[in-house]
This record gives sequence, C-alpha cells and structure tokens, in this order.
Amino acid sequence: MVSGTRELFESHGIRCTRQRVELYETLRACKCHPTAEHLHRMALERSPGTSLATVYNTLEAFTQAGLCRKIASAGGGARFDADLSHHLHVIR
Repeated sequence: MVSGTRELFESHGIRCTRQRVELYETLRACKCHPTAEHLHRMALERSPGTSLATVYNTLEAFTQAGLCRKIASAGGGARFDADLSHHLHVIR
C-alpha cells in the first residue's frame, strides 16, 4: 500500500516521509477513531522514535489536506478517522 499512499500524498500536496506513511497507514487500519496519543502508541510499535509532536503535526497536515477527519470529543480532546465515508459518530 505504500506506493498508493505516496500517490495519495502527492495528489493532496503532502510531503511523503517514512513517518507520515507509517502514521497514515496505521490510522487507515484503525477502526477505533484514535486520539493522537493512542495513534502515537500504535506508531511506536511500527516506527520506534516517532515523537508525539510529529503525530500531532502530521494529523494536522492530514486534516487540512482532507486525508482524515478530526472528531471533537466531549472531553475537549479530538479523535481522528481516515475513513471519510459517511458514517455516524455518537457523542455522549
């Protein structure tokens, strides 16, 4: 999927780096709408040395480019989703 991800980044004006590819593929594979902190923990398994700041900056770049959606949570944090198809999100 890496080549498809590279092409996707290019078509959205996102600079392609190893860490960004790892983060995007991890986010796409995740069905739990992770927080940045949760995505960071998952990313460390695949790409040791990834900083939390990199995760936050990358998620912001993905959101601005339309590659993921930022979902506000009632607790003030945010969750992220790379599945841009229409589906319900429940907020309690």
